[in-house]
Amino acid sequence: CKSGSVTLVIKRGSKVIDNSQVRLGRYCSFTKRISSRSKAKLSVSARFSGNKVLAAVNANRRFS
Repeated sequence: CKSGSVTLVIKRGSKVIDNSQVRLGRYCSFTKRISSRSKAKLSVSARFSGNKVLAAVNANRRFS
């Protein structure tokens, strides 16, 4: 899993706050720390583009 990365898109409403790639760790995990001054809802979209062993996948989540 170390050879992969995840593309994260973080939005507040329709405005993109962050669009970045995060490398995968040894156990196919990743961490991205974000902070927001407002109490608006954030939506996070994660896309794993795949590697030699695992296929590509998408996931979406909303936080309030």
